[in-house]
Amino acid sequence: MLKIRVEHIFILFLHLVIIVLKILAMLYEKIIPINGHSFERRDFCMKHFPIKWHHHDEYELVLITSGNGQRYIGDIITKFEEGDLVLIAPNIPHFHLSAPEYFENNNLLSKSQVIFFTNSIFPMNMDSSNEFRSINKLFKSNFYFIKFDKDTLDNQLMEKINTLDHREGFKMLIQLYEILHTLSLTKYQVYEKRFDTKPELNARGEDIDNRVYSYLI
Repeated sequence: MLKIRVEHIFILFLHLVIIVLKILAMLYEKIIPINGHSFERRDFCMKHFPIKWHHHDEYELVLITSGNGQRYIGDIITKFEEGDLVLIAPNIPHFHLSAPEYFENNNLLSKSQVIFFTNSIFPMNMDSSNEFRSINKLFKSNFYFIKFDKDTLDNQLMEKINTLDHREGFKMLIQLYEILHTLSLTKYQVYEKRFDTKPELNARGEDIDNRVYSYLI
C-alpha cells in the first residue's frame, strides 16, 4: 500500500488554501526605488517564493534564476521554471507558487531577479520616436503578461539584467533601455487581458480586497 507522508498532505492542503485565499484577498504593494532612481532592481533568494497575491503600479520584469512551480497572473495559471523571463503589466494581481518540494526540509532555494518600472522612464513622444518603435510595439499590447522565449535569450542580455544595479544614473537607464529593446526584438508570447483586474474601491476609496485580507488575518 502506498504510504503518503503527512507533510505531503499538509503541502497539498496548503496549496488548496492559497488558491482560495488568492481569490478573496489581494494586497497593494508600494514600490519605492532607492537612491533616487526612477526604477528598481531587486534580487530575491528564499526557500520558496512569498505566498502573496498582490498588485502594484509598476511593470515587473521577472527572471527566474532558480526554482519552479506555478505562476498566477490575473486569471491565468502557467508553470514557471529556471530561466523563465516574463513582463507583468501594472496593477495585474499575481504571485509565484513554488512547487511542493520547496516547502520541504531540503537545500532547494527559489531565486529571481526583478526590475520594477513605470511609463515615466520613457520619453513623452515615444509613440512618434523611431528609436523606440520596437519597444513601443511591445508595450502597446493589451496584456496580463508577456513571456519571452528563453531559447532566444543570450548570455549578454542576462548579464545586463544581472549588472543593472551596478550602473548609476543615466547609464543605468540606458542599460534598461537596452534590455527592453533586445527583448522587444526576441520571440515572445503575449497573454492578453480577458477581464478588468483593477482593484475595486468602496465609496471612501478603500481597496475592498485589502480590507477583506486585513479582516482575515
